[in-house]
Amino acid sequence: MVGPLAEIGCRIRRPRTLATWLIDRLFDHVFDQCFGISSSTRASLSSLNLEAVDRAGYQAISYLDFPRLIDGVNADGIFIDFGSGAGRCVCLAAQQSFERVIGVELSESLCGLARANIRTRRITNAQIECADATAYQIPPEATVFCFNNPFRGKILEAVLANIIRSAAEHSRAVTVLASGSPIDAEFFRQFQEAQGLQLCWRTILPTGCIGMVFMNSSPFPQIAPLEHDARDHCNLPHEPASDRDDDRGLPRSTRALVKVNGQKSLRASRV
Repeated sequence: MVGPLAEIGCRIRRPRTLATWLIDRLFDHVFDQCFGISSSTRASLSSLNLEAVDRAGYQAISYLDFPRLIDGVNADGIFIDFGSGAGRCVCLAAQQSFERVIGVELSESLCGLARANIRTRRITNAQIECADATAYQIPPEATVFCFNNPFRGKILEAVLANIIRSAAEHSRAVTVLASGSPIDAEFFRQFQEAQGLQLCWRTILPTGCIGMVFMNSSPFPQIAPLEHDARDHCNLPHEPASDRDDDRGLPRSTRALVKVNGQKSLRASRV
């Protein structure tokens, strides 16, 4: 897990997205009011009585980041948000053309808030499942899975294995969306090292968070896994590869992501 001081330090070193990040943090509750839901409250594991290894506290995905993350993803079948919290991502995804949207959340209190938000928005194609993500039975029609840094380690490993197994048993293409802090290489590395998933593209979201899209099959060349550079705590790229002239001056861990089989990674390579 990453600490708040490390997060702030990394953001300060990334002036290109610093202003957007600050606006997002300061006015998140205002965006909530405009959208008509209540989801901006952050909740620690202790406040939810869910303290355990590999779990993370609740913070909703940014209103600014979600459209960029899902841009270009086929909105077919069922969308599942793991660690859905108060349901912001569920409500946003329900505006797409998915057949159904499901939020999977362990906290009963957050599930109650999410259901209230769904009712407030009068959404008819969304539901909240209060369940352990590792034990959740994935519907065979599920095609898109979203993770806004809800957990990692053994929990994430088990959930990803369930997704890949479901895609094999009920043959279909699945898309996995991952978003999180620019300093949280451990979280993203698990997706890149998961057997059966291939990184299709990665980008810097408007607030400076990292967004990655994976598929169980893809026509795009595979991007090299993350390398850990202990000297650089902010060891993920802070600019989209398509917006850069070159990668000179970047740490080794960043260049590993920018290069795809010796070529620059183009954000235009989408699912």
